[in-house]
Amino acid sequence: MKPICPITKEPCFEAEYGVPRPCVENATLDSAAVCIRRLRKTNLEMANEIAALDELIEQLKENKQQH
Repeated sequence: MKPICPITKEPCFEAEYGVPRPCVENATLDSAAVCIRRLRKTNLEMANEIAALDELIEQLKENKQQH
């Protein structure tokens, strides 16, 4: 069973995605801020990955049209 986040009362996002950071045990504003920063970082990483994939798809489309 995945740990439950004391802030959202949902399964811990980090545990769900295999991030090796423990969830906080006490819901405080500081722990919420840490969680938000981590989620924003993850969001930026995912956005960068999506942009890279979009670029790869465009390159593949161009290569396909050339052949």
